[in-house]
Amino acid sequence: MQGQVRLFCLIWLMVCLLGAPVLKASAQEKAAEPQSRLSQDELHRLVRLLEDEQERQEFIRNLKALIQLQEEQAAGPAEPTPEITTMVEQLFRKLDHFSEQLIQTGRNAAELASRLPEVLSRLVRLVSEPAGRANLSQLLADTLGGLLFAFAATVLMRRFTPKIPETRPGLFPRAVLASKRLVWGTVPYFALLIAVFGLYQTFPVFREVQAVIILFLLIILSYQISVHLVLGLLSPEAASARLVPLNDEDANYLWVWGLRFARFTAFYFFVTQGLLAAGLREEAHTLIRGVLLVVFPMLLTIFILQIAREIKNRRTSAGPVPSDEETEERERAWLKELGRLAAGYWTIPAVIYTWAVFIFLISQYRAGFQYLISGTLGTIAVLLGLLLLLAINDKGFRKLFTVSELIKARFPTLEEKTDRYLKVFRTVTRVIIVIIGLFVLAQAWGVPVAALVTSTAGSLAIARILAIVLTVGMVMVIMGGSQIVSDWLLEEKEGKQVSQHRKTLTPLINTSVKVAAGFVGGVVILGRLGVNVAPILAGAGILGLGVGLGAQSLVKDFINGLFILFQDMIAVGDWAVLGDKSGLVEAISLRAVRLRDLSGNVHIIPNSAIDSVTNMTKGFSRCILDVGVAYREDVDQVMDILREIGEEMSNDSQYGPDILEPLEVFGLQKFDDSAVVVRARVTTKPMKQWAIGREFNRRIKKVFDARGIEIPFPHQTVYMGQPKQGQAPPLEVHIDRS
Repeated sequence: MQGQVRLFCLIWLMVCLLGAPVLKASAQEKAAEPQSRLSQDELHRLVRLLEDEQERQEFIRNLKALIQLQEEQAAGPAEPTPEITTMVEQLFRKLDHFSEQLIQTGRNAAELASRLPEVLSRLVRLVSEPAGRANLSQLLADTLGGLLFAFAATVLMRRFTPKIPETRPGLFPRAVLASKRLVWGTVPYFALLIAVFGLYQTFPVFREVQAVIILFLLIILSYQISVHLVLGLLSPEAASARLVPLNDEDANYLWVWGLRFARFTAFYFFVTQGLLAAGLREEAHTLIRGVLLVVFPMLLTIFILQIAREIKNRRTSAGPVPSDEETEERERAWLKELGRLAAGYWTIPAVIYTWAVFIFLISQYRAGFQYLISGTLGTIAVLLGLLLLLAINDKGFRKLFTVSELIKARFPTLEEKTDRYLKVFRTVTRVIIVIIGLFVLAQAWGVPVAALVTSTAGSLAIARILAIVLTVGMVMVIMGGSQIVSDWLLEEKEGKQVSQHRKTLTPLINTSVKVAAGFVGGVVILGRLGVNVAPILAGAGILGLGVGLGAQSLVKDFINGLFILFQDMIAVGDWAVLGDKSGLVEAISLRAVRLRDLSGNVHIIPNSAIDSVTNMTKGFSRCILDVGVAYREDVDQVMDILREIGEEMSNDSQYGPDILEPLEVFGLQKFDDSAVVVRARVTTKPMKQWAIGREFNRRIKKVFDARGIEIPFPHQTVYMGQPKQGQAPPLEVHIDRS
């Protein structure tokens, strides 16, 4: 491909060498003819005007009338100053002019085609004349001498300089290697340019042709420099010499596109400068230049879309974040989200910007092009400075506030305590740096930020923004402080459990503080924004009064809820009986209490409907044991057995910790139809009475069976009765033995 490019350059060079003088001379003669005729006509008219008295007087009267008209216009009211034409209007005017040039170019092309026979005949005359052949021979000799000098310089350089190594470790050696390759690749072309320029200055013939040759050699040298620069950065053949940290596939991909842009750029300058040197009219040259320039944004658009697609595919196929980076990723979640949005939509402004730049170039709108270029350079400078300041800021925080590894090993939680609010301060400094960078960036694009800030409206806006930021900061501090206090109150200290009362009240108070802080902060922010908050507060008061009058049951719920909470009647985790419902208390709010019974059913009881509260687990619980034995058993022996079982359970490793006091035996409780009942009581931890009671019953049954103590069951005694006349007749009983 590189050989084809060089062949094309040589062919184009020969065409321009042979055709440029003839075409340019013909164009100059063509342009000079109408000017010569026009000058003669004007002279004849002037002579007739001076000779004819009547025409001379008429001409004088016309001049006086013109002078009078100009004086009247000067004395009249000044015309309003025309409005400044906007950038878009100027652009459309340029495009309209470009379309006119397109039509004119067609005419010029037809005219140029009609002049080809004349051009060929002049070329033949130039070669046939002795002076022309001599000048052409001198031109070819000078060019050949420059080629020989370049060849000799290349041979000497390769002979007396060491061979370039293929691999070099480190960034600096790679840069040196790339520089040497750049020198080796461009020295022949540079030597050719210097030699040809020197010979042309010494033996000046066909100066216009010599200027064209030097221009073409300069284009070729620029092309070689750009190619070798890209080659040094990407090094597609050897990764060890690559300056840019890319893999082989990406490096070769960028290398292919770099060659495309460099070759088409060289082709563009060859064509446009060659046609200009050949004497092509300005309208036709402008059209061809515009057509060639359109190819640049097309190629750039394709390149941008390909890069965007590749980024999207790689982001989609990327694996999960490594575990050691999860904390850092969580801290930079907003940056990650911003990067995701930028990766998805950056192609739109990039394509628009690319086309805007080249449209300005095509339409030759210098003001718009200079505006874009200056804004772009300013943006690059601001972004580089912004990244540098952010890096210095982060590095400064790491250097100044880093806890040593020895201290972290001795006190693992110390770093978290010392850096608790440091991250917030670092974030604030980042935000300030970014805001300053945005202001400077806007100034680079012509936005009068400084004038806006110093104006009355700008100062007022900044003051309100600072007040809003301060209000938001205060609200965040209050909410954060409330959360910290809440966490501290709910934290278990030295193995002590947090009471259910504190677990219930602390989240409620924390939520109330946050809601109140948010409401007050919102009202203050609305006031700073210029909103009249008095009607809002009055409306809120009237609304609260209306709600209080129209929703009395809701108010009653709130009042009863407050009494339940502050009197510590029940708490989350208690087993309570509320009216006819019993269950485990799962949640208590100002509106209702939520219970879950033994079957798993959830009962929502409004606070206004609670007329009685039975807390079965307040502080401690007790299990009542009513043990029934037969009438024939010794009650004292039964009570001793109960005390024995109670002592045994108190010493048990599983049940003993849940028993707070020894078993209390109250004695004979009552006489039932078929049993006598002995009552005992055991004090347990809350919610443990049922498990302890079931275990007592199991052990009582086991011991009574082992010692022969009867646990009676319901039975009846049949009595036949006795009449007044004497004994009752005997009851005849038949026993069936079958």
